[in-house]
Amino acid sequence: MIKAKHLKVRYPYENMVREQHPIQFGAVVQPNWTERAYMVYRTGDYKDGWFIQGYPLKDGEPYKLACGWLNDLGERTGDLIKTRHKNGRDAVKVLWEPKRPDRQMEMSLNVEEAEGKLRV
Repeated sequence: MIKAKHLKVRYPYENMVREQHPIQFGAVVQPNWTERAYMVYRTGDYKDGWFIQGYPLKDGEPYKLACGWLNDLGERTGDLIKTRHKNGRDAVKVLWEPKRPDRQMEMSLNVEEAEGKLRV
């Protein structure tokens, strides 16, 4: 369960999540090869695809002393992002994403909306 009622994140640079990548700043994602979920704060190009960098969620809150990298990402279909890994079954699921795609510098996380989707 996510503990914080309002999760506010600030970052030093604009456009850390690039417009050409199909994810929003503050989204919560989880790869199918681990139980850990990540809150997205940065994306970039990687080989033929793109990557996500995020804070791991620890007890429902972003742990800012660590980061997680999800590399070799491909197309996004709905809430599923395919990977370009050797294992073709690898994928990243988007558990929660802000409703407004305006890339604000400060975001709030609605606990009720994300609480039922997050495996911890």
